[in-house]
Amino acid sequence: MASKGVDRFISRADELRRAEEDVQHNAFLTATAKWAERGPQAVSKARWEREAKSAVQELNVASAELKARRRARLQEYYASLEAQYDRELNEMGFAFRRERF
Repeated sequence: MASKGVDRFISRADELRRAEEDVQHNAFLTATAKWAERGPQAVSKARWEREAKSAVQELNVASAELKARRRARLQEYYASLEAQYDRELNEMGFAFRRERF
């Protein structure tokens, strides 16, 4: 049979062990809660970054398309000016010879 001092020591050791387990469990719950709170923020940040990258890509594609359209319109315009100039020269009786390579 153990003495009262030994029984108190054992019960105090059990109490401290349970308290340590509770502290570890609370730390785990705190870490889990922080992770759960950061989850939606990380998702929304990732979504925002993805949408921003997509918007930049769309602007680049639109800019390239606009440049191509402007270039084509300018070529059409210069071709029409050239045709008009040729007609005016022909109406005045001048010949204009073009050699294209």
